[in-house]
Amino acid sequence: MKKKNLEKAVILGLLLSTSIYGTAFATVSGVLKDGIVVDDVYKYFDSNRDGDGGIYIDNNAQWGDKDGDGVLEITNPMDQVLGGDALNKFKKITVDINESLTNLRQNGIYLEDFDLDAPDTNFTVNIGTKDEPLNKEAHGIFLNNDDGERTTYLSIGNYTANIYAFNSNAFTVDNDLVKDVNAKINGDFTATVSNGSGIKASASYSGDVRSQVSIKGDTQIIINADKITVSTEEDVHTNADRTGISSSTNSEITYNPAAVYAGNTACNFYFAGTPVEFGNVTQYFGKGYYGYETVGQANINLEGNIVITTNGDNNYGIYSGKNGEINLNAKESDLTITANGKNSIGIAAINSNLIYNEDTNFTNDYTHLGFGDIKGVVDVILDQSENTYGSTVVLNGTNNTITMAEGGKALYSDAKNSTGNDKEVIIKSGVNGIGNLDVKGDIVATNSGKIDLTVNKAADITGDIEATNSGVINFTLGDNADMIVSEKDNTLINAGGASTLSLAKNGSESKIGNVQAANGGTINLTLGEGAYFAGRVDDYKDADGANGNWNNEEHQTLFDSEFAAGVTKSGTVNMTLNGGVWDLTQQSWVTNLNGNDGVVYLNGNGTGGYAVHIGKLEGEHTFVVNLKPTDYAASDMLYIYDGSSAGVQNGQLSF
Repeated sequence: MKKKNLEKAVILGLLLSTSIYGTAFATVSGVLKDGIVVDDVYKYFDSNRDGDGGIYIDNNAQWGDKDGDGVLEITNPMDQVLGGDALNKFKKITVDINESLTNLRQNGIYLEDFDLDAPDTNFTVNIGTKDEPLNKEAHGIFLNNDDGERTTYLSIGNYTANIYAFNSNAFTVDNDLVKDVNAKINGDFTATVSNGSGIKASASYSGDVRSQVSIKGDTQIIINADKITVSTEEDVHTNADRTGISSSTNSEITYNPAAVYAGNTACNFYFAGTPVEFGNVTQYFGKGYYGYETVGQANINLEGNIVITTNGDNNYGIYSGKNGEINLNAKESDLTITANGKNSIGIAAINSNLIYNEDTNFTNDYTHLGFGDIKGVVDVILDQSENTYGSTVVLNGTNNTITMAEGGKALYSDAKNSTGNDKEVIIKSGVNGIGNLDVKGDIVATNSGKIDLTVNKAADITGDIEATNSGVINFTLGDNADMIVSEKDNTLINAGGASTLSLAKNGSESKIGNVQAANGGTINLTLGEGAYFAGRVDDYKDADGANGNWNNEEHQTLFDSEFAAGVTKSGTVNMTLNGGVWDLTQQSWVTNLNGNDGVVYLNGNGTGGYAVHIGKLEGEHTFVVNLKPTDYAASDMLYIYDGSSAGVQNGQLSF
């Protein structure tokens, strides 16, 4: 018997055996479109509500032994009562769940194998309170497709969720889908979550199907948890194709929540087991193939303004995992992400899994055998499914503001553990690019991950831009766009242009931000006519030719010590100036400088003392330098290693 069918049987048994069946520990109330108040939506439809949950619409909702043969059958399908367009009679519906009983499911709205078509009805789900949270899972909205008879479809107006319950999300699409699940929030999505994620759209392991969530209005999500610890029951098989003897094991996992997540949420790995000696015999506890290969895809589209606040450490704002795609601000609206906890990530595209990744603590429970000290699964990639559909985040916003706390990364793309069959892992702008990008935090692409952004107005980066281990970062500035990279916030975005910006130069008041590529990483900066870029770039060319033993201690003392400490070979930094301006803020190394009619300022607002090392120079440009005849060391320095393809260069000298 599948887990969900067994669950239904257990629920029925609990409901029939408990003496408190019928006691109201949850209410489903509403207001009809004509203004009439309805205290009990189920009674309005002359129907009884199952247990102590909210709204349940299930193609196989009630089960019973109709013919006395000991087998459960469908006795009274509920889909005809609350499914379809029945709830569209209401202007608004509110679900309040305030206590935790024995029911296995206490979701605000549970929809399986059917549709809820109420596109103008506003729904509010309140589960628990800040002072009295529920001690079990109780999701705001939970969508599933189990029998494959029809797709699961949800269409509602505004959705507001206040979720104070253990390991519970405001909106969940399950990972065991046999047909597509399609959800539309036609209005705004507003959620506060105490111990879970905001939106979790899972790719399916039961079929190559799509789970899709679309929000037409604005999205506002607050998540408040640090790491979440939960007990699970994992299927374990003896054969890789999941045939043969199967069993289940009780496990405990910890993971970090996300405000918005699309991708894999199931484990899929082989574990050789934990060796335990019994005399002369060694047994391997937990040996087998865990979970299932994820084969579906998950998509989330957030069209309106987006405001996300994460208050825990190690949280994610927007996270596209394996087989996930998230599209932001299709209406070219605004994006604001604020992380108040340490070591969090604003926007992530990672070849990984929200729940089962290398940061997850996965422990098998052997206490019932007297082996409570066995740690269980270690040193294993917990989701080895192929990333068939890639991991993608698409930005389209007019104003994009990402503010990270200590140790945070604003944009992070990581294609770690990729195989030849895995698709691209990328954070990119849409076909029209983005407007402003105001970032406080690092921008990082690593392990062949990619970041590809076209900025049409201004980019103010308070932090570093780093590409390592074959990571690739492309920044294209449109005509008259501006970009500053520093470690002090500037007024570039607020000023709206380079003419009135306040640029933090090096000195006692601040450090300079770095655009740096190493260990095979690549960064491409393209500046259009009138575009302006201020920052230091570094391809770590001096790391080559040292047989991996280069002395980078001096490099660390001069620039980014943390980044330089891990450099073993160079990367590539290509800069194209098509009428654009590069204003050096510290000594720089650029692999290739090309284009035409560019201007490179080395003079530090007339103070001098900067140097630029150019691997290959192409096109025709102007270099503005400051020379000090009485102090050569304080003069600007221009080093060109290959000028064979260069045109006529112009120099503007000041003394």
